[in-house]
Amino acid sequence: MGFCAGFALAAIATALTLRLIEASGEGRFGPVYETPRTVAVQGRSLNRLIRDTVYFRLPEDAGQGVDAWYSLDVDLEMSLDPSASPEARSYVSVLTDVRAAAQIEFRTVRVGGERYVRWSTGELFTGDSSGLTSGRMLRLRFRNFLQRIGVRPGMNALTLQLEHYNGVVVTSARMLRGSKIVRGVLGPPRLGVAAEASPSQASVGEVVLLRMASRAWAYRRGA
Repeated sequence: MGFCAGFALAAIATALTLRLIEASGEGRFGPVYETPRTVAVQGRSLNRLIRDTVYFRLPEDAGQGVDAWYSLDVDLEMSLDPSASPEARSYVSVLTDVRAAAQIEFRTVRVGGERYVRWSTGELFTGDSSGLTSGRMLRLRFRNFLQRIGVRPGMNALTLQLEHYNGVVVTSARMLRGSKIVRGVLGPPRLGVAAEASPSQASVGEVVLLRMASRAWAYRRGA
């Protein structure tokens, strides 16, 4: 799943809380930041970004895949409206330096005459996932690697974001206290694909045999 949901231009920035935690010491792995409070967003404005942000500090040599691999490990809690129209879409995202590390889509569906909220997402630890709920509250744990451009030396921003299109499925979202940024030695797996055509040159309408091969690499280590 891509992490682009057609971000709108306007943004609502709610109260910001600052907390700095130094992640120092060569070879130290594990949590480098834990949210000191619940980060919360709510609102029903359509086509707008609703945000709450906290800040954390990384080492001066920090870089994704350079000194280590940085990942997100957050507990999310959403309040839902199963009565929303089927056209409505809500997106809950977690960003570092305005680069998405998590995005979950919410919409309503009918199953056996009953209305449910369907959520779906994807990440690099376990792949795609989705589920249905008829309740008005949903709690999910989300883990994913940060984007390369979402990790920088010094100060970084950790943002919870809520957005709605064509209606409101998620009325509020919370990133619970104790959600983490984690520094680890292993990075995401890689996949390579190679292709060879026979013949290597062909005219329009000519049948071409295409041989493809894929190769997967295990989790790669940082420095």
